[in-house]
Amino acid sequence: MKTLLKIIGILVVVVAVGVAGFFGYIYYSQSEGISEAASKIGTQADDFVVETMDGKQVKLSDYKGKTVFVNFWATWCPPCVGELPEFEAVYPEYKDKIQFLIVSTDTDKSKAVEFIKEKGYTMPFFWDNGKAASKVYSIQAIPTSILIGEDGKILNMHLGGMTKEQFLEFLSKAKK
Repeated sequence: MKTLLKIIGILVVVVAVGVAGFFGYIYYSQSEGISEAASKIGTQADDFVVETMDGKQVKLSDYKGKTVFVNFWATWCPPCVGELPEFEAVYPEYKDKIQFLIVSTDTDKSKAVEFIKEKGYTMPFFWDNGKAASKVYSIQAIPTSILIGEDGKILNMHLGGMTKEQFLEFLSKAKK
């Protein structure tokens, strides 16, 4: 009986150390991603190509001279799915001021298409075929949002989900 209790005790310690290590890794990865994102603010935004949901290629440079909001998300990501209604609520007010590029990183485009149709979203959605755009910006976690000014420079970046209030504050970095 004592041997069994020792084994259980050792297993509990091993599991606890493993869990602590996992969450430490997640925290470290996200904090590193946040600092990397912050270092890009004020730099020129790199061009990328995404696809419309009906398969047409679009480049970031197609929106030269416009303020652009880019959001990387996926249907399987709870924080991503949670913030999309907040973006949709704000979209009608901002659609003539800011170009929205809501970019799905799903490997299966049909899942994103089905999800968008089911939710009735009106924002412009795109697909990151082969994760090419994600690679340009070294996206390591989603959701990741980027605000690019009319001059093509990154005005703001955010890693993680946003509430409506946080989103409005995020967009406030753009010229009025």
